[in-house]
Amino acid sequence: MNATDFKELALINVFTGNIVTLFTTEAVTGTGRVDTYGDSFINLNWDYPTMSAVGTYQCTAHGSDTIGHDILINNLTSVDYTKPDQDVLLNKTHEMDNALKARTRWMS
Repeated sequence: MNATDFKELALINVFTGNIVTLFTTEAVTGTGRVDTYGDSFINLNWDYPTMSAVGTYQCTAHGSDTIGHDILINNLTSVDYTKPDQDVLLNKTHEMDNALKARTRWMS
């Protein structure tokens, strides 16, 4: 894969501080930080992931070393999708139903 195989999903840079700019219409939230101590990161989280999130993602960092030479770092990761287990879904539905019933009793 090369750089043209990817589309830009999000960015963070020193000019915007710790604000992640997203370029997607999916329900994605982004957090991150850019600093000079090597602890920079960007984190993307799909609120309700679907099959459209499956694929290979590339994170590219551009910067300069201490004497002004350009630095380019690339890292790849893959995202898979697994349908939730039916028992997990039923348990979650049961928890939500109980919470709703408790709230309804409290409000009446």
